[in-house]
Amino acid sequence: HVINGILGSLVAITPACASVNTYEAYPIGGIGALVGLGINTFVCHLRIDDPVGAIGVHAGAGTWGLLAVGLFADSQLPGVEVM
Repeated sequence: HVINGILGSLVAITPACASVNTYEAYPIGGIGALVGLGINTFVCHLRIDDPVGAIGVHAGAGTWGLLAVGLFADSQLPGVEVM
């Protein structure tokens, strides 16, 4: 669970890394870890074969990371345009 939590946090912050401030990266990663672990628990409950937890980490935390870009993007950062 620890490794999948770490991977979930890294996957979640990857889409937003250029458009958020450092202090915003912590909650994005933390929520990504929880979402990834929650999806992995749900997948196990459905008895879907996912031995390494890739569904939760990539689908769950990755989707949260995409949503986090829209929620946390900072237009004051160089190269970031928020419409």
